[in-house]
Amino acid sequence: VLVVGALVLGGWLIQVGLVLADAKKAGLLDEEKIEKYRVGRENNLIAIHKSLMQAAESDGAFPKADKWMETALIRLKTSDLTEVEAKDKLRVPGRTSGSFGYALNAAVSEHHPDDFKSKPDTVLVFESRSDSWNATGDPDKDGVNGGRAVTIEGKIVGG
Repeated sequence: VLVVGALVLGGWLIQVGLVLADAKKAGLLDEEKIEKYRVGRENNLIAIHKSLMQAAESDGAFPKADKWMETALIRLKTSDLTEVEAKDKLRVPGRTSGSFGYALNAAVSEHHPDDFKSKPDTVLVFESRSDSWNATGDPDKDGVNGGRAVTIEGKIVGG
């Protein structure tokens, strides 16, 4: 029985080893790609934060929930980005065309950043389960498990 258990265990270990080898060959465990993905996520959130803070300062408040991506896009395009590059900043890396994955915290919509001075760790934008354009919601309920977010003060949090 001990020998059979060792053979089963050994077979399982060999299969796991083959799966890991295949994953590495496919680039899924490539540290450089993983780091590029992580940096892309953070850079997008930083760019979105900057564009929404500019909008809040010039317009007197964060945009309406149903227009936040249009508002961010306008300001991203003025940062020497083409429309395609700017839209890519509004897409979680790895999402397909037409799928975005970021959501505005509904609690900040149409508020000025100063309204959150006592709560600077309030999430502004988060990685969402929703893929739709102008997604909004509650980061605690609608956020991706292990997802990243950016706070009102510009701090990257989560995942």
